[in-house]
Amino acid sequence: MKSLKNISNQALLNQLKQLVEKEQSLTISILPHLVEIERRGLHMEKAYSTLTEYCIHELGYGESSASRRVRVARVIRDVPEVYDLLQKRRITFSAVVQVYRVLTPENKDQLLPRVVGNSRSEIERIVAEYEPPRRIVDQAKPTLVKKLVAVERAPAGAGSKGAAGAPASELGEITRHSDGSNDPTVKISTPEVEVVLEKMFEIRFAADEELMELIRWTKCHLSHRYPKGASFLEIFKFALRYVKQREDLAIEKKPRKSSAKTDSRYIPKAVKQEVWKRDKGRCAFVSSNGKRCNGKYLVQYDHYLVPYARGGPRAVDNLRLLCAKHNRYTAEQVYGKANIKKHYIKEAAVLYRGRLPSSDCAIESINRLICRRAW
Repeated sequence: MKSLKNISNQALLNQLKQLVEKEQSLTISILPHLVEIERRGLHMEKAYSTLTEYCIHELGYGESSASRRVRVARVIRDVPEVYDLLQKRRITFSAVVQVYRVLTPENKDQLLPRVVGNSRSEIERIVAEYEPPRRIVDQAKPTLVKKLVAVERAPAGAGSKGAAGAPASELGEITRHSDGSNDPTVKISTPEVEVVLEKMFEIRFAADEELMELIRWTKCHLSHRYPKGASFLEIFKFALRYVKQREDLAIEKKPRKSSAKTDSRYIPKAVKQEVWKRDKGRCAFVSSNGKRCNGKYLVQYDHYLVPYARGGPRAVDNLRLLCAKHNRYTAEQVYGKANIKKHYIKEAAVLYRGRLPSSDCAIESINRLICRRAW
């Protein structure tokens, strides 16, 4: 280290560049050796079941470095042209690692020319074309997270009397600049740390580029509020609280009078808001034993005292909130299951322009569309 302090800036930069070139050449030269070791099974003789374990324990590589080298070694074993591209610096080590899963002797002539000279993000797009379709399922996995919380505890002997028989609190207050360390009658409380288990959720879903761009924008927008950078948790909380506040304000805001016809199925906004507030945005279906559903998903407005088809008014007293399944259930009780099924299929034909099949799946889909249209 000391010898480097005496050389010029240009010499330092030149030496580093030469060393990096040697490092890259050596790394590429190691790959054929790994191929041959695996072909001969020499790692098995050393009591290692995989070549990766041999690289970690015998050669001293880290787990990630060993895995990357073994992957590239197997690529050049199956597609020798990759080794020539690496030597000529036409393709990078990282690019080979990216195409490891999809590169085969059959597609090498189409895939390799597209990879050469491209950036990491472009190679990701190319690799995605060759991979089988993958569906990421939304999930929220509950987990317990350990947190350390500072707790102020009363000191031992607090409230005891001093030497003169008076309580310690009467012997004088501690000043802002004094900790009372020289006064044996003063007990100082010390903060302690408690371990608290907090229930959290590990949320997983597929995010497109538009969402990631919105997240990056929000992170910059909140940079004054979160100077160290807002986490995903803080970003989503901020955005969803904003949406909730807007919805709450829209409900509280006095709406304009509706100009819709009185015989229309359209429910005025003022009536909707009043019903929503009364039912608290939840399904108001109550079973025979008095249990309320309280569902929040796909909530719809239902004419329950006098159905709309029988001339029921759009008044608050004649409306209630129902979830989609209870709305369908109550309709089946009033009109019959067969008639409701025909109605749903008819609605489906209108909204889907006749392309939706007449099946239970169609009924479930149209149920959601009707809910959306009602809003």
